[in-house]
Order: sequence, then C-alpha cells, then structure tokens
Amino acid sequence: MLINDEKTSELSVLNRVLAVCEDGRSFYQHAAQEAESATLRQIFREQAQIRSEAIQQLSNEVHKRHGSPVHSGTLKGTLQQWYTDIRARLSHSQDHVFIQQLEETENQTLGELKRAVRSLQDPALARQLGSHLASIQLAHDRMKSIGEDLRARAH
Repeated sequence: MLINDEKTSELSVLNRVLAVCEDGRSFYQHAAQEAESATLRQIFREQAQIRSEAIQQLSNEVHKRHGSPVHSGTLKGTLQQWYTDIRARLSHSQDHVFIQQLEETENQTLGELKRAVRSLQDPALARQLGSHLASIQLAHDRMKSIGEDLRARAH
C-alpha cells in the first residue's frame, strides 16, 4: 500500500507543478502578444518555450507513473492574468505591469517547485524538478532585473 500512496503523492505533486508551469507558460505567451517592446516580446516567447519544455518533461514523468497529466493552469493563475490585463490597459506602461506580474508569477512557481522538491521521495525526480527550479530562478532573476531597470528609467 505504501508504494501506491507514494505513487499517488508523486502524481499529485507533479500535477500541481504542471498546473503552475502552465500558468507561467500561458502568462508569458499572452505577455509576448501584448508587450509594447519587441525585446520584451522576444524574452517572453523564450520564457514561454522554457515552460513548454518543462511541461513536456513533467508530463512524461506523469505518464511513466501511469497517471494523467493536467493540461490547464490554476484558477489563481487565470485570475492573476485577468487582473494583469486590466492593470496593463489602465497603465501608461503595459510592459512595466507585465514584468511586475510575471516576477510575482515566478515567485509563486518557485515556491511550488521548492515545496515539491522537498516532498518527493524519488531522488531522481527531485533532481529533475531541481533543474526546472534552477531555470525558473533564472527567469525570476531576469524579470526582477528588467523590472528594476524599467523602474529606474521611470524616475
């Protein structure tokens, strides 16, 4: 019974991470379509691709465990994207709003990945999630840096 419980727990963890990664992918794709700056549109497309790759790899892990991967994000992610759209439309700088909210999305993703890595019993799976954690940390740091640059230019 312990093996089935561990497998169910792993599937649950993987699907939570998948949903959060889908939030990020969807948000980046949307921001890439809406951003004013061509440079930011390219950065957002790159980040969406990184999320897509993570989603594919994690979906494969779910399939290996005979589970069904989730194919949608979280309600919180959807609401955050709607909120950002409203703020961006009312703002003088859509790009600033997107950067700020994407940084927050990355914070949430990092938190979920850290919890997932700590909760897993399978060291190989924990290492795989750790590699995704590292790439998301880099994305977060990049969004934070871009945001700081935008704020400095605004003042």
